Amino acid sequence: ANVPEPCCNFVYSLALDGDDTKAYLMSKFKELFEKLDVNKDGKIDVKELEEGLKRLGVSRSGEQAKEILKKGDSDTDGHLDLAEFSSYLDEHEKKLDLVFKDIDTNKDGRLDRGEIQSALGRLGLDVDNAEIEKLLKHMDKDGTLTITWDEWREYHLLKPADDVRGMFKNWSHAAAIDIGESLIIPD
Repeated sequence: ANVPEPCCNFVYSLALDGDDTKAYLMSKFKELFEKLDVNKDGKIDVKELEEGLKRLGVSRSGEQAKEILKKGDSDTDGHLDLAEFSSYLDEHEKKLDLVFKDIDTNKDGRLDRGEIQSALGRLGLDVDNAEIEKLLKHMDKDGTLTITWDEWREYHLLKPADDVRGMFKNWSHAAAIDIGESLIIPD
């Protein structure tokens, strides 16, 4: 069977190595860029990004690739070079961190069932415990039914949503959860 590579294995190595320096992170972004730059021309186009995201098990549609390219292509040439790709990931990671900290109301560095339910409630969504458990199991790598920063970052880094609403939408799609997205989510 054609099993996708784990999404962002390089992200977990940050926690394991204990080296969260900018230079180290940029070297990991470069590794990922090189995986995605299939034709080795020093830039990633939407087709390479789309195929790479599918290969990594991140996306099944080209919409996420198009969105990443749109957000990251600062010179609007239709490609991401290493600098643009790294800058996009760096900025996206900062947004992920803000959302994680917003959801982590008890500030223990883990998102638990109650915090997830509360965050969804703030969006006007009423999701039962069984559905939240499915969400947690989908992202949780260590079996604790809580989400660490590393699990959160790995899951969301290559998904272009940068607010809590978009992140929950991506997460629920992947876990086949109905969070009532046909309803209008209040601001």
